[in-house]
Amino acid sequence: MIEVQISIIGISFIVFSLLVFGLLRVFKRQDIAPFFILPVFLFCLGFALRLLGNKSFIDVGFFFTESAFLVIYIIFSISFLLGQLKYWRL
Repeated sequence: MIEVQISIIGISFIVFSLLVFGLLRVFKRQDIAPFFILPVFLFCLGFALRLLGNKSFIDVGFFFTESAFLVIYIIFSISFLLGQLKYWRL
């Protein structure tokens, strides 16, 4: 059963990655793709590790899933700050 769950997580990662690359291709901005793919990869990896059942892997998986949210928050904060700096220069 764990193989099926990890396969579904892997397929989900591939689908999300293709959607992000497709969206960025429309806007001709493939150079920023790693910033959007990294949180998805960390979350999928963390969730897969949490399924393994070993306490050490569960702890590392929890760290990766929480890190994915932290990366998203940091990217959002930096883009907000840079946007404000661009439009509020004196």
